[in-house]
Amino acid sequence: MSYCSGCGTELSGEETFCPDCGESIDKNNTVETNLSESADTNPAKIADTSESEDDGVQWKQVGMAGSLALIPAFIAYLALSIATGGDPVGIVFLISLPVFGYLLYQRSTFITMIGGMCYYLSIEFLLSPFFLLLYTVAFASDSTTTAAGQAGAAIGGFALTIAAFVVGLPLAIAFYLVSRRLDQT
Repeated sequence: MSYCSGCGTELSGEETFCPDCGESIDKNNTVETNLSESADTNPAKIADTSESEDDGVQWKQVGMAGSLALIPAFIAYLALSIATGGDPVGIVFLISLPVFGYLLYQRSTFITMIGGMCYYLSIEFLLSPFFLLLYTVAFASDSTTTAAGQAGAAIGGFALTIAAFVVGLPLAIAFYLVSRRLDQT
């Protein structure tokens, strides 16, 4: 039997590329093994290969993706908490954390995970003024009862929206440019 030297996948001998990892296969790039000899001479080697193929999940990459996903999930939580008038929206954090974690897990290296995190942050900062505008239109007018209070809430809300554009747009552009740079590496 021959196995791919890159990932250890069993090969039928007719492949030019490994079906699992895509590595080019030639006579010098395979490992020939007789399974009965391996079991007799080195049983730890077989046990070691079964542990590495446990369920296909790379736990180190899961940990890195989960750690990096905390940042965009927290920013989404903050943005929607502000948009709802200060009421904490914990479900947003609980939903966005695994979503961002999964999206970052799909990236192959830590650097590209950071690039992905910067890309998602750029989208959030680009959308932040719209969250504040939503707050101004939907929630500020409900929380005040007088016409003067509603006018003050509207003016304050639009001032926050403009400030969010002034701060959010440059941050969105900066994070997007960083993400593009990191994705090219």
